[in-house]
Amino acid sequence: MLVSRMLLILMVVCAFTLTPQSAPAQIYKWQDADGKTHFGDQPPANQEVNKIKAPAIPDKTSVSALNADKPEIVIYTTSWCGFCKKAKAYFSANKMPFKEYDIEKDRFAKRQYDRIGGKGVPVILVGDQRLNGFSEKRFDRLYKLAE
Repeated sequence: MLVSRMLLILMVVCAFTLTPQSAPAQIYKWQDADGKTHFGDQPPANQEVNKIKAPAIPDKTSVSALNADKPEIVIYTTSWCGFCKKAKAYFSANKMPFKEYDIEKDRFAKRQYDRIGGKGVPVILVGDQRLNGFSEKRFDRLYKLAE
């Protein structure tokens, strides 16, 4: 009885995860009173909008293929570091995938950090390039070199 119940649950979970869940979305484009362009999935009230055809959502293999030519970003951090938080927020805002290693919570991360001669945080690796600390300008320059 327990085995058949587990099998039924497994089949339901598999059917749910293998069934496509996305539907075409509508994207709206408009300009505010200051002339700034905005995009959203809901049109603003009492505003002229343009409808834009939403791009298809790529599957995981397509996302991997899109990022294949981008250099890998690795960041060594601590939980209390303000520049670490700024760097991670910048990566997220710019849709840049990154791997984070907290050197105070992860012994492996600390060994890797020591191995590369880390002094202070954040230490950011982009491909074979390295940045100690964080500034958007310095990171952007480094990222372009690594591409």
